[in-house]
Order: sequence, then C-alpha cells, then structure tokens
Amino acid sequence: MRDLFFPPQPVVPPVVAAAHDVAGKRSGGGSADGIATAVREPPRLIGIVIRRRRGEAYFLDGDRAYTVHEGDSLTEHYRVERIEAKKVSLRDLDTGRTRTIDWSGDE
Repeated sequence: MRDLFFPPQPVVPPVVAAAHDVAGKRSGGGSADGIATAVREPPRLIGIVIRRRRGEAYFLDGDRAYTVHEGDSLTEHYRVERIEAKKVSLRDLDTGRTRTIDWSGDE
C-alpha cells in the first residue's frame, strides 16, 4: 500500500570504505570517484627457497600449485617482482600496485 502523505524516498547505495593495508595505504582496486572495489587475494605462499642467489617461491591456489621465480607470472593477475628469504613482492597486473607477502616458515 502506498502512503499518500509521504512520497517514496530515493534508494541511496551504501558507502563502501576503501580497504587499507597494514601501512595505512589504500589497497585493492578503486575507481576515480573513490568507491572501493573488491580486494583480490593472491594465492597462498607456502614456501621460499634461495639457491645460488636465485629465489624460488611456492604458492597454492585451491588445488593448483605454482613454482615461480622473479619476473614470472602468478595466475593471470600477478607478476613476481622480488623473492627474498622471508618475503615475496607481487605486482597486481590489473591495478599496478605492489603487494608484499611475508612468510614465517610455520606453514
């Protein structure tokens, strides 16, 4: 039933706060008007091996396993920028942002 004394109010979409990483910088995608988009998580880092100064990182994404080196693609969304003894830096190919994943070795 329609209320004749109070016209219907316009529907206003909820305000979505932008996701932030530990350093307080905005992470994930976003649009020019400041509305945040979903943050895509990279595959899970399960190990790092450094041999002859060359890093090798191991990732799991569901039932798929990846072995990557610096410069390699990781899924269609990430490129491995740097592999160190306790962390891996990935570049999101869609946003251009770099993300560092720390590895404790407790996996």
